[in-house]
Amino acid sequence: MSPFTKKIGILCLLSLLFAFCAHSEAVKWISSDPVWSIQSGVTFETDKNLNLDSVPVNLMAGFSLSQFQVLAGIQSQTSIFDFSGSLIYAPTFFNQLNLGFKSLFHLKHYAAEYLEIDFMQGLYVMYRLNRRLAFDSDFSLHMKFSQIYSIEDSMPWVKSNSFSFRFETLFNPIADLTMSLGVASYTMFRYNLFFAPNYWLGAEYQFADMFSIGTKALVEYVDMYTLSANRRLFDFEVYVKLEL
Repeated sequence: MSPFTKKIGILCLLSLLFAFCAHSEAVKWISSDPVWSIQSGVTFETDKNLNLDSVPVNLMAGFSLSQFQVLAGIQSQTSIFDFSGSLIYAPTFFNQLNLGFKSLFHLKHYAAEYLEIDFMQGLYVMYRLNRRLAFDSDFSLHMKFSQIYSIEDSMPWVKSNSFSFRFETLFNPIADLTMSLGVASYTMFRYNLFFAPNYWLGAEYQFADMFSIGTKALVEYVDMYTLSANRRLFDFEVYVKLEL
């Protein structure tokens, strides 16, 4: 990149910053209405032939100020333990666009087999087209550290660098029902290197002031964009959420 191009880029960024500051009434930096949430669910995991493989149970807790969101959760099944936590800060521009960053940490321990640690840092974007339709996405650098116990004497850690993305469409056909349709290279408790896509369809219904029930069907593919593309697994999750 030439010095002239760099100067033009810096000038554009400063111009955008000045525009936002000059119209600060169009920017919401933080909300004053905190929301706490607790969610518990069970996932029925099947292999590519739809044979039941495992039934992990998860528990998640979240805190939101609209522009600032924290989510942490654990998932447990036989011999496997997962922890995942994420942080998002994305100011709201013109009541429609949230733009900021997302940071995520994941730890997976498979007893007597391996330990896996994931770090993700990147851009977060959410755009509300209207009160019924929104688009939620993030694009991140992905660092994975793995300790495989059978080879840890000769290779203590295996490091892999990749990137990840998630794109989800949210639709509210009625006030208390949210439908979701998405694609991503990762899920809350599964972090593959790019790119083994996950596709899902979900629904969440608020049946009382503080309580919601939800469900999600997810399918994961490997080698998606080659002639050998095949389905690796299918998940079906049901959960209950409490918001305070």
